[in-house]
Amino acid sequence: MKIRLSTLTILCCILSCTNSTKPKDSKSIRNDSEGIKSDVRNITWGDSPKEVKVKETWEFNSEAKGTLLYNGSVFNLPCQLIYEFNDSEKLSNCAYIFSHDHTIAGDYLTDFQEIKKLLIEKYGKPTNDTIIRKDHTPLIYIDMDLRSGRLTYITTWLNERTIISLLLNGGESKVTLSISYHSKEYYESPQKKALKDL
Repeated sequence: MKIRLSTLTILCCILSCTNSTKPKDSKSIRNDSEGIKSDVRNITWGDSPKEVKVKETWEFNSEAKGTLLYNGSVFNLPCQLIYEFNDSEKLSNCAYIFSHDHTIAGDYLTDFQEIKKLLIEKYGKPTNDTIIRKDHTPLIYIDMDLRSGRLTYITTWLNERTIISLLLNGGESKVTLSISYHSKEYYESPQKKALKDL
């Protein structure tokens, strides 16, 4: 799971560097009663693990250094919600990793398209909507191409504080569907962290 979240992280970093336009109709949710901006669910970028634990209402699963894991469902699909914190223990990114299984990988593509429609309703037109093919063979069997990791679908939105990505990819005969949120202020890509060590 850590490898899949890292893949999300790398793709989001690449997309944020290549396209910095901001859709005018993308919004973060405001909690006007307190004057505090919520970025994802009722959580704000920069929150500490303790603050996230107090605010999060899903079933707690586990905690490891820099990570909190919860179980729940989004769009009537079971998933795990992962919160990750930077070295200063500030919330920097989170992701919904959907845990349902389909016998036909093409059904994941249907789920991807349905979730994309709902995210467009919330965030507006995507900044980027891409299909990535790792080789130049004809696209004949979506099922096989997804499960082998040769085919990736990624749709990205940017707003003032957040990079939102819907991702469908695979590898090792498994398919992963996820939605990730990265703070523009607190998130550090693996490459940026590595540069600090040089």
